[in-house]
Amino acid sequence: MAEAIEFRAVGKRTLGEWAAFLSLNIWFYGVGIAFSFFWVSICGVWVTIVLATTWSRRKTQYVVRRAISWYGWVIIRLPWPWARFKFVDYEPGVKGPFGRVESSVVIGRLLGCGIAD
Repeated sequence: MAEAIEFRAVGKRTLGEWAAFLSLNIWFYGVGIAFSFFWVSICGVWVTIVLATTWSRRKTQYVVRRAISWYGWVIIRLPWPWARFKFVDYEPGVKGPFGRVESSVVIGRLLGCGIAD
């Protein structure tokens, strides 16, 4: 397993480092907060529609879990130009408690970002 590396300079930051730092924070928090408001409102309506049409608590809980999963998927990929995260499946043959979410591949293609190799 790879060890985490910190890139903290001993001295002062250069102008380029400040520009990268500020642009990452402005992008992540600006888009992250806007996306959060958008996602909560859309998913709130989606969950309400599912509950109203199916009256199934189990189906509604499934929809809520998927909404949270997709939200996390997008939020993890927001800092993409500055930071990339690599997810490693150490147990590829094991199916999780909720199964595999194949729609994440479709969402990735729509958003134009993918998992680092």
